[in-house]
Amino acid sequence: INLVGATIRATGICLPRLFGNRRFLGRTLQNPTLFILSPASTDPYDVPDLAQLYFSTPSEIVSAGRHGTIGTVLCSWDRGTSLLLRTKKEVVRVNLLQRNAPKVGACIKAVGTPISNGYHIDLSRAVWSEAKSATPFANEPTTRTSAMEILSGKDGKGKINPHYHGRVIQLKGTIKSISDDSTGKKLFVEDGSYLIPVDFSSCPNAFNGMTKDYVIAITGICVLDFENWNPGTAFPLIKGFTLVPRSDADIVILSRPPWLTRERLMAVIGGLALLLIGVLAWNRSLRILANRRGRELFRSQVGKIASELRVKERTRLAVELHDSLAQNLTGVSMEIEAAERSRKDGLEVVSQHLV
Repeated sequence: INLVGATIRATGICLPRLFGNRRFLGRTLQNPTLFILSPASTDPYDVPDLAQLYFSTPSEIVSAGRHGTIGTVLCSWDRGTSLLLRTKKEVVRVNLLQRNAPKVGACIKAVGTPISNGYHIDLSRAVWSEAKSATPFANEPTTRTSAMEILSGKDGKGKINPHYHGRVIQLKGTIKSISDDSTGKKLFVEDGSYLIPVDFSSCPNAFNGMTKDYVIAITGICVLDFENWNPGTAFPLIKGFTLVPRSDADIVILSRPPWLTRERLMAVIGGLALLLIGVLAWNRSLRILANRRGRELFRSQVGKIASELRVKERTRLAVELHDSLAQNLTGVSMEIEAAERSRKDGLEVVSQHLV
């Protein structure tokens, strides 16, 4: 059963909602039993105009029930769950029940539960339908500014200017990171000493091919992040802002990062260091191999030289032995010849030669 807009009676366990020691934020019912006293209207868009609450207190706004407003869609973010409307009175932030945000520039009627942030009245848990505006809203000129002008006052101290909410601004900065998570496609741009979040869920292809350190100019809607009003807050609080581009044309590349970035330089140095370590290791292995081969060659040469020396010594000994035998045989032959020639001289002379 669709209970949005119905009058009910709820019975359950009543518990206080305590946040800290000094803040009391109403009560909650656990495990309630619901009784429908009167059903919801057949037309969910048949609700009072949000403009009737502009002079109400924040507590009256919270308890006012469902209201609606007609406006032009300035931008959408958070993957289509949040959008910003420009109405005849002011800028209204709308948080949708589903991810079905209309196109930028469309005229719609949004119906939801009003909430106050101390500056504006917004709509939560809203639904929307197309509408026709009797007086179309003119395009707002682009304001070229910087993060410092938005996030600090004239004295340089931290003070966010609430008048930038819903305005078309242009910032210049350097991309520091790009992410894609459940909250949407986001990146952070460094402008001076500030990191500015940029939600490009409505134009997901705007940053294709871009990486860290690209210098860009971004035109988009400035969406201030308000802390919703509650009884424990003395003053309204602005926590920061998000820049929401509306189309791919809102992104202009001013300069690309040099090829030799810090990361690439570290990668090159690391690669050269690894190469040097590899060369040293290869050189050491070659030196060890060369030493081993040198010792083997030295042992081989020593063995060869020793073998040659043995052959030479044997040859010398053989020559000497051969010469000695030849001399001895020659002497014996000469003595025998002398003995033969001395036969006429007598036996005594022959015996001397034979001895």
